[in-house]
Amino acid sequence: MHAEQRSGRLRWWPLVAVGVLMLVAGIAALAPIGQPFAPAAHAQGDCNVDSSKLPLDAEETAALAEVNEYRAANGKPALTYSAALTRIALWKSTDMANNRYDSHTDLPTGRAPDQRFVDCGYVTGTMSVAWGENIAGCYPDAASTVAQWQGSPEHNANLLDAEFLYAGVKRVEGSAPDGAPGLCWYWTMDFGTLSDAQVGFTSTSMGGGLTAPALFATAMDSQTILLQWQPVSGANGYGIYDGTDGVVLGPVGGSQYTIGNLTPHTYYCFTMYAYNNAATSGWSSWVCASTPGG
Repeated sequence: MHAEQRSGRLRWWPLVAVGVLMLVAGIAALAPIGQPFAPAAHAQGDCNVDSSKLPLDAEETAALAEVNEYRAANGKPALTYSAALTRIALWKSTDMANNRYDSHTDLPTGRAPDQRFVDCGYVTGTMSVAWGENIAGCYPDAASTVAQWQGSPEHNANLLDAEFLYAGVKRVEGSAPDGAPGLCWYWTMDFGTLSDAQVGFTSTSMGGGLTAPALFATAMDSQTILLQWQPVSGANGYGIYDGTDGVVLGPVGGSQYTIGNLTPHTYYCFTMYAYNNAATSGWSSWVCASTPGG
């Protein structure tokens, strides 16, 4: 088991803007390229999260979409949503918010970020793994946060790294760090080279106990697709991923979801998972539908 990453980009960049404290951390690295990394065989800490918070909210969805637009404009491949990386980002943002700090190193435990990725399961015994991490605050919105990262060469390198194909992003609100007054949104965006399937991220990674939904897609007209599924026993909600546009839809409830304002004559594909407060299911099989011409 080994991992690799471009040489040292671990740096902390505090920025101050008028009227708001902006705390932006640099990019974590495992080891220089070509050097083996041997993480501890046993977990150094937990990676427990509230799985009901795994689906992206509107600002988190916007952040991933803005980064992908930025990458497309620079000739880089789109980042696919990763539940495994989102889990790591959720844990990190929650920990920073709970303990009021702004560092890649988990405090007060002192766990290094490379070990956190291992503890959260972003490893494989047969393939090399590269990863990167941007953390930021205290803006609540995606546009300001992504602009922070674009304005720093170190962060921007992660945003435009063509090797990264997957990403997860989470923001958690908490008291401002370092004893400062007021509240702050703690953002984490984690990047990686391997898919959830390649690192073995399944329902058992989040505690198991839920069946993946059986999903169906039907084009209703040139701009609308109806998604339907049988309710999963024990589920509190569902997360839906639009693989064509590269965005997460939801969280949603019930047994159907209508998606509008789509592009006519376009092939759309979707997958989804179920969740409750204790577990997250695996992803459903992909389903696709083609909107007719407008």
